[in-house]
Amino acid sequence: MPRMPRDLSADRVVRILQHNGYVPNKRKPGSHVSLERKKNGRGKKQITVPDHKTVIVGTLLQILRDSGKDRDEFIELSRVL
Repeated sequence: MPRMPRDLSADRVVRILQHNGYVPNKRKPGSHVSLERKKNGRGKKQITVPDHKTVIVGTLLQILRDSGKDRDEFIELSRVL
């Protein structure tokens, strides 16, 4: 199993999530970016990404769990996007 990238910026994580259907909420001042995705017409799924130069691995893993995406797919997208 490939290792999670250690150098992903918040911008790249947001791009990966946008590729998976998440849309940024209205930008508010602060150090986090909030994204949401509609869930089969029943509510919304929201994910918050810290707006840092690099997002630490533990935070990346939690974002991955919250988004419901496969780890290998996430790693592949991080190389492409």
